[in-house]
Amino acid sequence: MLVLLHGANVDLENTESMWQGRRFADRYGYRLVIPQGKGNVWNYSDDIGFVADLIDAMQRDRGPSAGVFVAGWSNGSELSQLLACDYADHVTGVISLAGPLIRGRNCKPSRAIGIALMGGGNDAVVPVTGGAFGTMGLAEAFTAWSAMMGCDGSTQAVLDTTLMSGSSSITTIAGACRAPVQQTLMASAAHAPGWNQEALHGYMQDFFARSSWR
Repeated sequence: MLVLLHGANVDLENTESMWQGRRFADRYGYRLVIPQGKGNVWNYSDDIGFVADLIDAMQRDRGPSAGVFVAGWSNGSELSQLLACDYADHVTGVISLAGPLIRGRNCKPSRAIGIALMGGGNDAVVPVTGGAFGTMGLAEAFTAWSAMMGCDGSTQAVLDTTLMSGSSSITTIAGACRAPVQQTLMASAAHAPGWNQEALHGYMQDFFARSSWR
C-alpha cells in the first residue's frame, strides 16, 4: 500500500499529480490511498490517529498488504514522520519531502522503520538548513533518525543527475541501520520540486524494497 499525504491547501488531484501516484502504483503493484485532511490541512494532534485508522480499515476491508509505505510533502511530510514516531507498527517505510521532524518531539518508534528524507537546496518555505515551523533542518533530522534506527555513524554519498532535470542530487545513506535511513538533497529544488517522474519512481521503489527486506 502507498499512502500519499498532501501539503497544506493542496487537493487530492494535485497530490496525485505531484507524485504520479497512479502511474507508480500500477507499475509496481501498489494499492494507492490518498486521504484528505479537513480543510486541506493536516492537524497533527488529531490526524496521526486518523491516518493510522485508515490504514487499519484498508487492511481489514481490502485484505492485508505486504508493506505499507507513506510519502508526504510539506505539511504531509511532517505528518508522515509523526506516523513513524507513533505508529511504526502500521508503516514499513516513509518518504518525507520538505518537512523534517518537528524539533523537541518525543519520538520513540516501536519498531525499525525505513526513513527517506528529501529536501531542496532552494526551498524558501522549509529551508534545508534550520527548517521552519518548528522543524529540524534536513541534516539534523537525518542524524536524529540515524540514532533512532541504531545506525553505526558511517555514511555513503551517492550522486544522482537524473532525479532533477539540469541539476544534481546527493543521497547520503546511513550505515548498518536496523532499517534504511537516508537523506537526499536536491541542489536546485524549491519547496515543490520539478523532478523527473521516472527517476523519482525508481528512487521510491528502490527505497521501499530495501525497507521491506530488513
